[in-house]
Amino acid sequence: MYLLREWLKKREIDIPITGVNVFSSFKSIIVNPPDHTSVIYASTIPVYLRKLQRQKKYLKDVQMANIEEDIVQKHQLYMPFPMCKNWRIDTRELITGVQCEKCERFGMEKLKKWWYCPSCGNIDRLTHERAVRDWFALVNTGITNGECRKFLRIDSHQLSSRILNSMNLIRKGEL
Repeated sequence: MYLLREWLKKREIDIPITGVNVFSSFKSIIVNPPDHTSVIYASTIPVYLRKLQRQKKYLKDVQMANIEEDIVQKHQLYMPFPMCKNWRIDTRELITGVQCEKCERFGMEKLKKWWYCPSCGNIDRLTHERAVRDWFALVNTGITNGECRKFLRIDSHQLSSRILNSMNLIRKGEL
């Protein structure tokens, strides 16, 4: 909200800005909600917007179109990765292993052609790809065979190589 206000201020635009924290999953539990903004779930956004008090019209249609065009032109991709480094999270605190998408437990086991969840019996062929993408988002922009084995909790360096090769990643270094 602060940055948006500053961005608008530089363009000499004075309009009210309202913020809200939106959680995408009902599984999220808000322990200490902030006092200064509302906290809602994504599915309730339409209801929240309808309840906002309508105030006077602050911008003309032309001004709004200009702001829209400026936002699109100035947009930059936000890449906070790797998150552990940027937010000083010790990587040893991460839960490793392949997570089951059905029951969300970690520790899926690699069988011949699929991953098997011993907790719920779910079978998935490509769930390891999500875990490798999580590595890139959380830990580092690159991954070695050894790091892959440790993060996915697998023993075979051949399996790790097959997994990484199947994802069409950019290879660096020596074989």
